[in-house]
Amino acid sequence: LRERLIQIIPIDQIPTEEQCLFTFNDQSEIVPRLIPGRVAITRLDRNERVKGFCFDATQGLRFRIELVRVNGQMNPQAAVSNFQRPADFIAVGRLPEDERYVAIYPILIPETGQYLVLLSDVDNILPDGELAILLTDITAISGIPAPNLGLDANGNVITNPVLGELVPTPFPTPSG
Repeated sequence: LRERLIQIIPIDQIPTEEQCLFTFNDQSEIVPRLIPGRVAITRLDRNERVKGFCFDATQGLRFRIELVRVNGQMNPQAAVSNFQRPADFIAVGRLPEDERYVAIYPILIPETGQYLVLLSDVDNILPDGELAILLTDITAISGIPAPNLGLDANGNVITNPVLGELVPTPFPTPSG
Protein backbone atom coordinates (compact mmCIF):
# COMPACT_ATOMS: atom_id res chain seq x y z
CA LEU A 1 0.00 0.00 0.00
CA ARG A 2 2.85 2.36 0.86
CA GLU A 3 4.42 1.93 -2.61
CA ARG A 4 1.10 2.72 -4.29
CA LEU A 5 0.64 5.85 -2.16
CA ILE A 6 4.15 7.03 -3.01
CA GLN A 7 3.33 6.61 -6.72
CA ILE A 8 0.16 8.74 -6.62
CA ILE A 9 1.25 11.50 -4.23
CA PRO A 10 2.58 14.55 -6.16
CA ILE A 11 6.26 15.27 -5.85
CA ASP A 12 7.05 18.10 -3.45
CA GLN A 13 10.48 18.74 -4.91
CA ILE A 14 10.90 21.69 -7.24
CA PRO A 15 13.06 20.90 -10.29
CA THR A 16 16.39 22.68 -10.59
CA GLU A 17 17.77 24.20 -13.81
CA GLU A 18 19.21 20.77 -14.62
CA GLN A 19 15.90 18.92 -14.16
CA CYS A 20 12.34 18.82 -15.50
CA LEU A 21 9.11 17.74 -13.84
CA PHE A 22 7.49 15.16 -16.09
CA THR A 23 3.86 14.20 -15.49
CA PHE A 24 2.03 11.46 -17.38
CA ASN A 25 -1.05 9.42 -16.42
CA ASP A 26 -1.34 11.25 -13.08
CA GLN A 27 2.21 10.28 -12.07
CA SER A 28 5.06 12.74 -11.75
CA GLU A 29 8.79 12.30 -11.79
CA ILE A 30 11.73 14.65 -11.87
CA VAL A 31 14.03 13.76 -14.77
CA PRO A 32 17.53 15.06 -15.50
CA ARG A 33 18.00 17.62 -18.26
CA LEU A 34 20.32 16.75 -21.14
CA ILE A 35 22.61 19.65 -21.94
CA PRO A 36 23.97 19.59 -25.52
CA GLY A 37 27.64 18.60 -25.46
CA ARG A 38 27.54 17.24 -21.90
CA VAL A 39 27.63 13.48 -21.31
CA ALA A 40 25.13 11.93 -18.93
CA ILE A 41 25.72 8.46 -17.52
CA THR A 42 22.84 6.38 -16.24
CA ARG A 43 22.24 2.84 -15.11
CA LEU A 44 19.60 0.42 -16.31
CA ASP A 45 18.92 -2.72 -14.29
CA ARG A 46 16.07 -5.08 -13.43
CA ASN A 47 14.69 -2.57 -10.90
CA GLU A 48 14.91 0.43 -13.24
CA ARG A 49 14.35 -0.64 -16.82
CA VAL A 50 13.21 2.82 -17.96
CA LYS A 51 14.92 6.19 -17.48
CA GLY A 52 13.77 9.58 -18.65
CA PHE A 53 15.63 12.74 -19.63
CA CYS A 54 14.48 16.11 -20.94
CA PHE A 55 15.97 18.78 -23.17
CA ASP A 56 14.90 22.15 -24.56
CA ALA A 57 14.84 22.76 -28.29
CA THR A 58 13.83 25.37 -30.84
CA GLN A 59 11.77 24.59 -33.92
CA GLY A 60 13.89 23.75 -36.95
CA LEU A 61 16.98 22.55 -35.07
CA ARG A 62 18.46 19.11 -35.76
CA PHE A 63 19.88 16.99 -32.97
CA ARG A 64 21.70 13.71 -32.59
CA ILE A 65 21.59 11.40 -29.59
CA GLU A 66 24.51 9.04 -29.11
CA LEU A 67 24.40 6.05 -26.78
CA VAL A 68 27.41 4.05 -25.62
CA ARG A 69 27.14 0.93 -23.47
CA VAL A 70 29.83 1.59 -20.86
CA ASN A 71 29.52 -1.83 -19.26
CA GLY A 72 27.06 -4.61 -18.59
CA GLN A 73 24.39 -6.38 -20.58
CA MET A 74 21.56 -4.34 -22.06
CA ASN A 75 19.96 -3.43 -25.36
CA PRO A 76 18.31 -0.10 -24.63
CA GLN A 77 15.90 1.65 -26.92
CA ALA A 78 15.76 5.44 -27.03
CA ALA A 79 12.58 7.28 -27.95
CA VAL A 80 12.29 11.05 -28.35
CA SER A 81 8.98 12.90 -28.10
CA ASN A 82 7.49 16.24 -27.20
CA PHE A 83 7.24 16.59 -23.42
CA GLN A 84 3.49 17.32 -23.63
CA ARG A 85 2.80 14.38 -26.00
CA PRO A 86 5.13 11.62 -24.82
CA ALA A 87 3.51 8.91 -26.94
CA ASP A 88 4.09 10.82 -30.23
CA PHE A 89 7.67 9.80 -31.03
CA ILE A 90 9.74 11.93 -33.39
CA ALA A 91 12.77 9.59 -33.27
CA VAL A 92 13.47 6.05 -32.10
CA GLY A 93 16.61 3.93 -32.07
CA ARG A 94 18.02 0.85 -30.39
CA LEU A 95 21.52 -0.07 -29.29
CA PRO A 96 22.15 -3.48 -30.87
CA GLU A 97 23.25 -6.35 -28.64
CA ASP A 98 26.54 -6.82 -30.48
CA GLU A 99 27.46 -3.12 -30.63
CA ARG A 100 28.55 -0.58 -28.00
CA TYR A 101 27.54 2.56 -29.93
CA VAL A 102 24.50 3.88 -31.73
CA ALA A 103 23.63 7.35 -33.03
CA ILE A 104 20.07 8.50 -33.63
CA TYR A 105 19.86 11.39 -36.10
CA PRO A 106 18.69 13.65 -37.54
CA ILE A 107 16.12 14.41 -34.87
CA LEU A 108 14.18 17.25 -36.45
CA ILE A 109 12.49 19.55 -33.93
CA PRO A 110 8.95 20.32 -35.11
CA GLU A 111 8.10 22.97 -32.50
CA THR A 112 9.84 24.98 -29.80
CA GLY A 113 9.55 23.44 -26.33
CA GLN A 114 10.73 20.69 -24.04
CA TYR A 115 11.41 17.18 -25.30
CA LEU A 116 11.54 13.84 -23.55
CA VAL A 117 14.10 11.09 -24.12
CA LEU A 118 13.06 7.70 -22.77
CA LEU A 119 15.66 4.98 -22.45
CA SER A 120 14.24 1.53 -21.87
CA ASP A 121 15.29 -2.09 -21.87
CA VAL A 122 12.08 -3.93 -21.15
CA ASP A 123 12.81 -6.81 -23.54
CA ASN A 124 15.91 -7.95 -21.67
CA ILE A 125 15.30 -10.42 -18.81
CA LEU A 126 18.07 -9.04 -16.59
CA PRO A 127 19.39 -5.73 -17.92
CA ASP A 128 22.29 -4.46 -15.87
CA GLY A 129 24.82 -1.86 -16.84
CA GLU A 130 25.78 1.74 -17.37
CA LEU A 131 24.96 3.75 -20.44
CA ALA A 132 26.41 7.07 -21.62
CA ILE A 133 24.15 9.45 -23.54
CA LEU A 134 25.14 12.59 -25.41
CA LEU A 135 22.86 15.15 -27.07
CA THR A 136 24.43 17.22 -29.85
CA ASP A 137 23.00 20.05 -31.95
CA ILE A 138 23.94 19.10 -35.53
CA THR A 139 21.94 21.85 -37.26
CA ALA A 140 25.04 23.45 -38.81
CA ILE A 141 26.63 20.15 -39.89
CA SER A 142 26.00 18.86 -43.38
CA GLY A 143 26.49 15.23 -44.29
CA ILE A 144 27.12 12.53 -41.73
CA PRO A 145 28.38 13.92 -38.42
CA ALA A 146 31.40 12.15 -36.95
CA PRO A 147 30.88 10.19 -33.73
CA ASN A 148 31.41 12.37 -30.70
CA LEU A 149 31.05 9.79 -27.92
CA GLY A 150 33.10 6.70 -27.23
CA LEU A 151 35.24 4.75 -24.80
CA ASP A 152 38.99 4.96 -24.43
CA ALA A 153 41.28 1.92 -24.09
CA ASN A 154 40.56 1.82 -20.34
CA GLY A 155 36.78 1.87 -20.75
CA ASN A 156 36.36 5.50 -19.74
CA VAL A 157 33.75 7.61 -21.53
CA ILE A 158 35.35 10.19 -23.81
CA THR A 159 34.07 12.90 -26.13
CA ASN A 160 35.63 14.33 -29.22
CA PRO A 161 35.35 18.12 -28.90
CA VAL A 162 35.73 18.64 -32.65
CA LEU A 163 32.54 17.96 -34.60
CA GLY A 164 32.73 17.61 -38.29
CA GLU A 165 31.82 15.41 -41.17
CA LEU A 166 32.73 11.76 -41.27
CA VAL A 167 35.07 11.38 -44.19
CA PRO A 168 35.35 7.78 -45.36
CA THR A 169 38.89 6.56 -45.74
CA PRO A 170 39.23 4.14 -48.67
CA PHE A 171 41.04 0.88 -47.98
CA PRO A 172 43.99 0.28 -50.25
CA THR A 173 43.24 -2.25 -52.96
CA PRO A 174 45.70 -5.07 -53.40
CA SER A 175 47.79 -4.58 -56.49
CA GLY A 176 48.15 -7.15 -58.96
